[in-house]
Amino acid sequence: MSVATQDLGWLAGFLEGEGHFAFYGTTPNVQIAQVQREPLEKVVHIVGGKILGPYSHKKINHSPYYEVRLA
Repeated sequence: MSVATQDLGWLAGFLEGEGHFAFYGTTPNVQIAQVQREPLEKVVHIVGGKILGPYSHKKINHSPYYEVRLA
């Protein structure tokens, strides 16, 4: 699959702003959570993965959210 340069630029900015980077032991993990599903669909289109959710917040006034995890 060929990915456009502009898609990679968008992904870099999106991950930098919205992503969470962590290590679980020695395994790197990238996690992105969003209320809107559409940006996560674009992430999955560019790098693969699976959209999880919707998940509920513990606080009643928060909207459900979706998540993508890239390990």
